[in-house]
Amino acid sequence: MSTSPADFAAGLGAALGCAVAPHPGPSVHGGSINVCFKWPTAKGPVFVKRCPRAGLWILEGESDGLERLRHAEAIRVPLVLAQGTAGREAFLALEWLGLLPVDATSEARLGRELARLHGVTGSGFGLDRDNAIG
Repeated sequence: MSTSPADFAAGLGAALGCAVAPHPGPSVHGGSINVCFKWPTAKGPVFVKRCPRAGLWILEGESDGLERLRHAEAIRVPLVLAQGTAGREAFLALEWLGLLPVDATSEARLGRELARLHGVTGSGFGLDRDNAIG
């Protein structure tokens, strides 16, 4: 990726509608084929996934999938804050979720929420758009 840090930060800030740090915070896990960061902004940290601009369609599909999961109201899903391009890169910015240690209570809750999510059905099989998940 060859977008300058200043250009990337400017594009990200414009999409988010707030000031962002000129450089990301630490890299974090969350993208097997992309790089992800905790990015400081004037409104608090956000989770930012970056990839080459040609991969924008993948991030758009992920954004759509997250919105569909959120609409099911079965499990906590981070809010999609922005997506777009900056220079030669594409990005997806999500609400930063501060994760807590896993324990028996959180595991049981996740199990109940996943069961509830799998109980949400549509009018047919498949998805009305392409994505990169399967």
